Amino acid sequence: MYIEVPSGDGHSRVLLRDVLYSPIMGITLVSIGQITSASSNVLFHGDTCRIYNASKILLAQIPKRGGLYRNYLPRAEQTGYAGKVKEILTIDELH
Repeated sequence: MYIEVPSGDGHSRVLLRDVLYSPIMGITLVSIGQITSASSNVLFHGDTCRIYNASKILLAQIPKRGGLYRNYLPRAEQTGYAGKVKEILTIDELH
C-alpha cells in the first residue's frame, strides 16, 4: 500500500508492505514499524516527524497538531476508490 506524505510544497509516496487494510475506516493509521520496515527512517524532534528514505533523503515533514502527527493531504473528490469514508469518526472515537 502506498501512502502519500507531505514534502515541502508537494508530496512523496512511501510503499508499505504486509499491512492490514480496512476500507471501511474513515482514517488510515500508519505504523512507524511498517515505515522503518520499508527501509525508511523516522525521526521525531520537537513538534515534527521526519521520514527519510534509505539514502537519507527527506521524504516528509509531518507537524504535530493536537498531540498527533497527522498526515493529511487534501484531494479533489473522487468516486469509486476503496478508502472512501462511510462515516466520520472523531479522534476520540478512533482512539
